Amino acid sequence: SITTGAVTTITYTDNDGGEHTGVFTAHPGNVNGDNRTSPADILFLIDILNGVRTAPWGMYSTDCDHSGVTGPPDILCVIDLLNGVGELDAWLNRPLPWPGGCEP
Repeated sequence: SITTGAVTTITYTDNDGGEHTGVFTAHPGNVNGDNRTSPADILFLIDILNGVRTAPWGMYSTDCDHSGVTGPPDILCVIDLLNGVGELDAWLNRPLPWPGGCEP
């Protein structure tokens, strides 16, 4: 698993010696996969539930409550994530973590 708010880079070497690198980010509440968490993520999730949009990262984008399915409770979870309800940190307007280890 990737630490919340962190970026992990994984490089895989295939059988032919070719290297393939992927950069993976844990950015809670960023449903639409853009550069910042915002109320737009709530609207994007509603559009996904209504079949108007497609989640950029599948269930990783939409199953915010980790129930195994995408549904209306995920909307409440995104709202809670953005506002920092209970034990959750507030993620409203947080930028996408920078993969270089230092902010640009």
